[in-house]
Amino acid sequence: MVSHPYWIEPQRVTLPYEFTTVVGGHPLIAQILYQRGITEPRAAQEFLNSDFYQPADPLELPDLEQAVNTLRHAKKAGWRICVWGDFDVDGQTSTTLLVDALRQLDYDVFYYIPERAGESHGLNTGGIQTVIQEQHADLILTCDCGVSNLEEVAYAYELGAKVIVTDHHELLPELPACEAVVNPQRLPETHPLRVLCGVGVAYMVVKVLYEMEGRHTKSDQWLDLVALGTIADVAVLQHDNRYLVQKGLPQLMYQPRPGLAAIFEVGGITPSELLETEIVGFGLGPRLNAVGRLDHAKDAVELLLAKDEMVTRRMAMDLEVYNEQRKQYCDEVEEDAERILRYQPQLLDEPALVLSGTNWHPGVIGIVASRLVERYNKATILISTSPEEGVGRASARSVEGLHLQNAIFKHQDLLLGGGGHAMAAGFAIQTERIPEFRRAFQQTVIETQQDDALNGAIAIEGWVTLPEITADFIRDLYRLAPFGAGNPKPVLGSQNVRLTNVRAIGANRDHTRLVIVDSQGQKITGLWWRKSSTDIPDYPVDVAFTVNLNEFRGSSTPQIILRDVRPYYATPVVANTPPLVAKNDIQVIDYRHDPHRLERIHQLATEHGDRLQIWAEGTSAKAIDKAVSRAYLKPSPKLVIASAPAAPDILNQILHRVSPEQIFVITTEEVQQTPTDVIKAVAGAVKTVLAQSSGQTTWAELAGAVGQRAFTVKHALDVLVEMGKLSYTQEGNRVRIKPQPANVAPKADQEALKALLQETAAYQRYFNRVNLTELIQ
Repeated sequence: MVSHPYWIEPQRVTLPYEFTTVVGGHPLIAQILYQRGITEPRAAQEFLNSDFYQPADPLELPDLEQAVNTLRHAKKAGWRICVWGDFDVDGQTSTTLLVDALRQLDYDVFYYIPERAGESHGLNTGGIQTVIQEQHADLILTCDCGVSNLEEVAYAYELGAKVIVTDHHELLPELPACEAVVNPQRLPETHPLRVLCGVGVAYMVVKVLYEMEGRHTKSDQWLDLVALGTIADVAVLQHDNRYLVQKGLPQLMYQPRPGLAAIFEVGGITPSELLETEIVGFGLGPRLNAVGRLDHAKDAVELLLAKDEMVTRRMAMDLEVYNEQRKQYCDEVEEDAERILRYQPQLLDEPALVLSGTNWHPGVIGIVASRLVERYNKATILISTSPEEGVGRASARSVEGLHLQNAIFKHQDLLLGGGGHAMAAGFAIQTERIPEFRRAFQQTVIETQQDDALNGAIAIEGWVTLPEITADFIRDLYRLAPFGAGNPKPVLGSQNVRLTNVRAIGANRDHTRLVIVDSQGQKITGLWWRKSSTDIPDYPVDVAFTVNLNEFRGSSTPQIILRDVRPYYATPVVANTPPLVAKNDIQVIDYRHDPHRLERIHQLATEHGDRLQIWAEGTSAKAIDKAVSRAYLKPSPKLVIASAPAAPDILNQILHRVSPEQIFVITTEEVQQTPTDVIKAVAGAVKTVLAQSSGQTTWAELAGAVGQRAFTVKHALDVLVEMGKLSYTQEGNRVRIKPQPANVAPKADQEALKALLQETAAYQRYFNRVNLTELIQ
């Protein structure tokens, strides 16, 4: 995860008394609800307590009544029904629900799930031929698929079967010609059922079917599957989706069906009231998905249908093996993707990431794409190419503000087919067309997001002090759960803290455990997932985080999960700064943003002569005569600061080294440098060092040459080493660079480099606006 360029501060709103009274608890709960658009007392009640919510009538779904009538006719006519599912968790739970529900009503039913690698998502003619001609299906009932399979549905009718489609994916201009197409995308955008995923649609069909059969409450037994599939599919947890998940999670956690109970036991997963959606999203979901990614999803359906404890335990152990294999494949693909970015850092400057690799396991590229989205905050497409077939299979994940399916399929003339929705998609493409698609897709992303200045920003929903983060506060905050898409965990913020006791954790040492300490010595434990322990700032920061309780041996301890940090600045932007500030016997004259900056510097140099030093670095120094970098400053009564320093410690070093009586601040807005910019600048500085100093230099000299922190320069230098451009040795501040490649290259951290540059840009923006009294303090 990298630092974000923008933090959106919470709005201060005076809330109506009736609203705060209905919500109750900590005042922040009402504030968060209000900020999220829930502004009426009744709406707040419905959100917090499912007993107050009135779910929509399932019959408002187009064609649902017709689908149920067709199913009832099928039973009377003795038809054999094939439930055609999908291989992800939404498809697995949909299939399980429909098969189990129809069997309990004595239907003649079996199921078919395509094999991911060979058949892909949705209906296909080979499978249709098998279920009709060999397994004698009279009716195909799809779940989580089918709405885009017009030709395949027509083929089923040619073979003498009928079709009911239940699906939730985006609609094509034309619907399949069949008995019924039950899809919430046919509803208005504001309809509460519009957000249903595949298992939610399947449940609505079963609910109405059971009501028509006089078994009104029996359909509740499958709410655990609805909650599981809805969370795993990252469906929006609003309206009826939220209601269904609220009802299904207790059953899923504390009265699990035998197959899920076996996964809990074998996987060492402990149900927790405060971590319900995390347990589904990071515990159950990946294990069930793993079998569909690496083998066949029918094994997951059989596990969910099974009743015998010995059978479910054995099958759960098989899932655990698949899950470990899935982790290994994910790590391999992720390492390859990161290697591409290290060797081609300019790709990080693109609006989206489109990467391809030979024979990446197609079952895991979606998981890795999600990781890269989280890390770089860019829409990501990973394409697994096969030299033998000349075809690439892609999986894509998006960011807020970019409708991924629309952006991808705007260029469907370049593709071989695919599907998806706003946040995720998949497609096939001829390998030779990948470069053309990459260019076209990047341009679409630019056009789509060019007006979204705050894309990727972190929205702080409330400032809290560390003493406020108690177990009771966290339990109160979790009244807003279940959390997920459309209802994310609240991101909170604390100011002026330090990060201490930093320790790398995890099998690959790629996560960090630390202790957050405020100015009064109050402490709380924190975790930072996918953050290197070597890249934790050692100066005061503001932190953005979510909270949870670490439950261990019967005790519950507050814990925060870090999302981002930024340098702490006690005073925000102050307008109309007076031109002259005196503090501690030092005069500071403010010429920031002077439109005649270079003329002003020349005037001061002429007026004060040798009594004046001009400090400038990086691009700021190029047009200034007699400018020197930090390594060559010496004591002088007068100092021009012509570059915004990269960090507070650099400013302190400069003032300590020069000890001036008078300072002229003549800076301008700095352009934030990209990793590519800095790597090129460091390469240029290295070339000069090799030519003029036989490769001998210091970290201060290198950092001054490019106007960055020494640590930032080291990261850039490591990229050059990994690219085979050079090698270096260091002893303290001394560095010796050789033009020969290193025998063993260090692992360059492109993510850390980008984060460091964003921290620098944040401080430089602050420096160019801060009250100069605070600057000297």
